[in-house]
Amino acid sequence: MSKFFLSSLLLALAPWVAPAQTTPTAIRQALPLRAVTLYLDAAELQHEGSATLPAGAVDVRVTGLAPALTDYALQADATGAELEGLELVAGSPRRTVGRDTLGRRRHEIALLSAEKEFLKQNTHADNNTPGRWAEETLRAGTAYSARLVQIDEQLAALGTAAAADVIPPDLLLHLQVPRAGQVRLRVSYRLATAAPWRPTYELRVSEPNLRQLRVVSRAALRNDTGLPWTNLPVTLRTNTPSAQTTRPALDPWTVAFGRAGNEGEGNLDDFAVKGPGTPGTAAAGPAAAPDLGASLRLPAPVTLPAGGAHTYVLGDFTLPMRLEYLAIPKKDEEVFLVGRVSDWNQVNFLAETATIFYRGTYVGTTDLDTRAYTDTLEVSFGRDPQVQLTRTKREDFEGPISGGSRTRARLGYEINVKNTHPYAVRLRLLDQLPVSQEKEITVKPIDLGGAALDEPSGKLTWLFSLAPGASRRFPIAFTVEAPAAQPINLRRDRRVKSPKFR
Repeated sequence: MSKFFLSSLLLALAPWVAPAQTTPTAIRQALPLRAVTLYLDAAELQHEGSATLPAGAVDVRVTGLAPALTDYALQADATGAELEGLELVAGSPRRTVGRDTLGRRRHEIALLSAEKEFLKQNTHADNNTPGRWAEETLRAGTAYSARLVQIDEQLAALGTAAAADVIPPDLLLHLQVPRAGQVRLRVSYRLATAAPWRPTYELRVSEPNLRQLRVVSRAALRNDTGLPWTNLPVTLRTNTPSAQTTRPALDPWTVAFGRAGNEGEGNLDDFAVKGPGTPGTAAAGPAAAPDLGASLRLPAPVTLPAGGAHTYVLGDFTLPMRLEYLAIPKKDEEVFLVGRVSDWNQVNFLAETATIFYRGTYVGTTDLDTRAYTDTLEVSFGRDPQVQLTRTKREDFEGPISGGSRTRARLGYEINVKNTHPYAVRLRLLDQLPVSQEKEITVKPIDLGGAALDEPSGKLTWLFSLAPGASRRFPIAFTVEAPAAQPINLRRDRRVKSPKFR
C-alpha cells in the first residue's frame, strides 16, 4: 500500500519539477594573428586557430587580440560548431595599477606638457639687447632647448607606461558544439588609425635613354595595431572604410527671379572643357562583380614590431615618354620641362605627388593629376632657365561704336621665345582669349599668330620646335564689344613686372 502511495505521489509531483539548467563550459583560447589588411584610414586584423572543445554549450574567451579592440566591423566564425553570439568583455589585467598611480601619471603628463608649451614660447633670444644681457639671453635659450629634449623623453616614457596599463578587452564567443573535438575559430576586426600605409612614387629619367620614364612605387607601412607582425601576409587597400557610404540624392534645380534653386550648379571639375565622348555599346554577358578600391598584395610576408615602420617596394615600371617644354607666360615667366607619358594606367597611381630624379639629380616633387580623361599623363620635371620667354602688351584701345550704345576694346600682346640650348627643343606654348559669359558681349579674334583656338575655353596652343639659339615671336590680338552702359572686367588682375622695349 505504501509503495503504491509513494509512486502515485512521485507521478503527481513530476510535472512540477523544474528542468536542470546547463552551465556553459568556460574556456580561454588565444588566437594567433594570421593576416593584416591595411586601408588608407584603418587596419583590419584576422585571427585564426583551432581549439579542442567539449560537446554542448561552450563559452570561449578569446585572448591575444589588439589592445584597442572595439566592435568596429567585428566578425567571428566557427567551423565545427554553431556560433550563437559574441560580446566584448573586460580583459584580464596584465598587472595591477592603483588608481592613485594612474592619477599621478596623468598629473605628471599635464605638468610636463604645460612646461613644454611655456618654454616653446620663451626660447626667443633678443639679439638687440646689448652686452651682458644678450649673452645671458642666448645661454637661457640654449638651456630651454636642452630642457625641451628632456621633456620629450619623459613624455615618451610616460606614454609607454600608460599604454602598458591599458587592459585590452577579450572577445567572448557563445558556441554550441554538437560533438567534442577540434573547432576552427576565426575573428576579424578593424582598428581606426591615421594613415596605416601611404603610397609613394619615385620618377627617374636617366641616360642614355631619355624617352623612358622609370617609376618605382613603394608603400610606407606603420604598425599601430599594438600587436607584433611576424611573417604575416599584408594586403593594401586603396579605399577608406570610414568614409560616408550613403549615396547622394539629386533634388530639383529650380530657377526663379533673383535667386537660384536648391541644387545650383553643384561641383565643377577643374577640367572645364572635355572633348565629346563616344558612347560605347556594352557587350552582352554576365556582369562582373565590382571591387571597391584596388587591392595590392605585398610580395613577401611582413615582420614588423608594434610601433615599427618600414617601406616596401611594390613595383618597378618602365614607361614610354616624350619630352617637351611647356610655357604659360600669362601665369609664369619660366619654362617647364614636361614628360608626356603614355600607357601610365599600368602603374595605378594612388598618391597625388611624386619625387623626381632627372639625369641622376634630385629635382624635387611634382603633382600627379590622373583625373584628366586622356591616355597621356603629364609629369613636370622642373624649370629650365635656358629657354627664355617674355610676354608684352603691344596694343590697348577702347572707344564707342554703333552710335555710342556699345564700346569696343582692342587688345594686343606679343610672346617672344628664345632657345639658348645647343640643341633643338620641342615647345608647347599656351595662352588664352577671354570667353564671353553674356550674349551682349562679343569676343572676336584678330591675329592669333598661328595658334590653335579651342573656342569653348578660349585656350590658344602653339606646338613647335625651336632650333639652337633661335627665337620666335607670336602675336595675339582680339576685340571685345559690350554695351557702353555696362562696364566689364576685361582688364582685371593686370600685372606688369618690367617694361619691355624693342
